[in-house]
Amino acid sequence: MSAKIVLAMMLTLMSCASAEVPAVQESAPSENAQLRTRAQAWAPPEGGWALMSICDRHTAAIKADGSLWAWGNNRHGMLGDGTTTHRPTPARTGERHDWVAVSSGRDHAMGITCDGSLWAWGRNNYGQLGYGAGGGGFADETHYSSPIRVAAP
Repeated sequence: MSAKIVLAMMLTLMSCASAEVPAVQESAPSENAQLRTRAQAWAPPEGGWALMSICDRHTAAIKADGSLWAWGNNRHGMLGDGTTTHRPTPARTGERHDWVAVSSGRDHAMGITCDGSLWAWGRNNYGQLGYGAGGGGFADETHYSSPIRVAAP
């Protein structure tokens, strides 16, 4: 696992209620100690951005307060703001303040909240949101313009 991935994981996990950095199993213990020290020393400034995900059509980012924002193309509701209106500037995705991870796909996005719940929104033409079947010969081609919790298997 690369140092950048380990650091990103630690920063994400630290944004939850615990201020403890999780132990990381790696072959280079001194590198782990340096990463933990850097992760503990860094915190996004109040009102600042903590994490982002970019794709070719839209961008999503989590602010230091755990709120989720998105902007860009919104044809299939992939900004998660409850609309299909394109946004040239950041628009709030829901009212939650406990987002710890977000990933932008071409026409959809997914996020994880502090309790470990997985959420998805946007285009579901191939079932990529984890809600039943998708298009391409499947039954459900519904698009979701707000985050919907993905059920665990």
